[in-house]
Amino acid sequence: HASGARVYLNSWGCKTPDGEEADYCNRYDTNAQDLDAFSFEHPDFLAVTAVGDTGTDWASSTVAAPATCKNCLSVGASDTFNEQYREAARFRDPMEDLCPCKYA
Repeated sequence: HASGARVYLNSWGCKTPDGEEADYCNRYDTNAQDLDAFSFEHPDFLAVTAVGDTGTDWASSTVAAPATCKNCLSVGASDTFNEQYREAARFRDPMEDLCPCKYA
């Protein structure tokens, strides 16, 4: 924050309940609205959100709230999904790219 910017990483989001339509989470909900309001009021703030995990289930409506916000950076992938990749990404230490350090 001392450098003039704040980055907020948000990898949670709406999950479509069983039995609901594909577009259940593809809406501009209060979570997305709250992110937009905060971002507008704090121009030094950037929210980075995950688009969701339903891309393999449905061809459309795959961007899930709060990634539907207007003042955020939404990140997703467009490659073939497999469980092995999910596990590797879930438990990967993001600092390994920057520092080969081991933490005590």
